Amino acid sequence: MCLRDLFPSWFPPDPIPEPIPDPEPTTAKRIHLGFAINDWPGSSNDLRGCLYDLQNIIAFLKKNYPDYVSYYFTDSEVTRKRLKEQCRNIILSLTPEDRLLITYSGHGTYGTDPHGVEADGYIEALSLYDGPVWDYELKEILDLAPAGTVELQLDSCFSAGAATRSVGFTHNSINTRNRYMPYQEIKPWIPIRRTILRNENMNYLIFAGCQERQTSADAYIDGQYQGAFTYFWIKEWERNLTNQQWIDKVNLGIANGYEQIPTLIGKDISKNKIVFT
Repeated sequence: MCLRDLFPSWFPPDPIPEPIPDPEPTTAKRIHLGFAINDWPGSSNDLRGCLYDLQNIIAFLKKNYPDYVSYYFTDSEVTRKRLKEQCRNIILSLTPEDRLLITYSGHGTYGTDPHGVEADGYIEALSLYDGPVWDYELKEILDLAPAGTVELQLDSCFSAGAATRSVGFTHNSINTRNRYMPYQEIKPWIPIRRTILRNENMNYLIFAGCQERQTSADAYIDGQYQGAFTYFWIKEWERNLTNQQWIDKVNLGIANGYEQIPTLIGKDISKNKIVFT
């Protein structure tokens, strides 16, 4: 027994504790906008793993970042109008505290710009269900976002050599396809412009599945068709990695059988942030 119990009058009463304030309510949004296409109309160049990529990304976010809400579109839903409108509408609603992850699994392509923005060469595009979305079209939308709020994960081919270069994958190569959709006849001497990835003032971060002169693999891994990049992007994730450390781990994993080198494009401040913060 302590003195306080024996002689309570000797001691002043305990102060009334200050109330603990309720946590500040947050309205910060965490949004995942996913697009995936396996089936292209009138084409023999269909893919097999893109919808599974989307399924895996949604499951990955639900498990590890449950505050992200996923909105997604597949196959014939992934049109030029829908992708641009969905991205624009959400980006225009973002505050600096919000985060938007845009994922795309499907074919990439390139061709001469119909509007003459890159009259001296080809530019790249996402090859959607009803035609290409050129990289400058996407860039115009992404530039509307508050700095540091948008990340893109692109498991598609933005390859400068995909039409002419033979890529020999050593891992399950019989079941591997390249995520490249020819858009027009490519003349090998005309240079490629990569507007979206060469923007010094870009305020968004891009996880790209391959380098400019490579293709992204639609592969058969662990009993399932899926994108090699998306598979390793999820497999090599750790919560406390920076974005740059994450992509470095992805490259170590994917190098065991696939001739593609994923890359991270953005400002150093974004590359050195902890993933999904």
